[in-house]
Amino acid sequence: MPDDQDDDLHRDLTRMAGNAALASEVRDSLRRLAASGVSPELAAMAQDVLSGRSSLRAAADSAALAGQLSERIERFQQWQAELTPEEREQFLADARARFGEPEG
Repeated sequence: MPDDQDDDLHRDLTRMAGNAALASEVRDSLRRLAASGVSPELAAMAQDVLSGRSSLRAAADSAALAGQLSERIERFQQWQAELTPEEREQFLADARARFGEPEG
């Protein structure tokens, strides 16, 4: 992928996430998803976003992502609900340390 596409994607992700560290994490996650064999539809969607053929917003509206994202959100919510208050606070502290607070 040309550097200017990568820069454009990072700028767009930073604008959407409000945080450069979180934008980098999303971009890295898209790269892992594109390389994974877990779901051909999700891999193709991630590659389209990384190559600039599709925006992250368009991908988020896609049927391929909707069902799988919904399933994973439910799993995350279940995991989060089972955390102790101390584990939840540690998780939040780790996230703040890794990503900081949203910019501006």
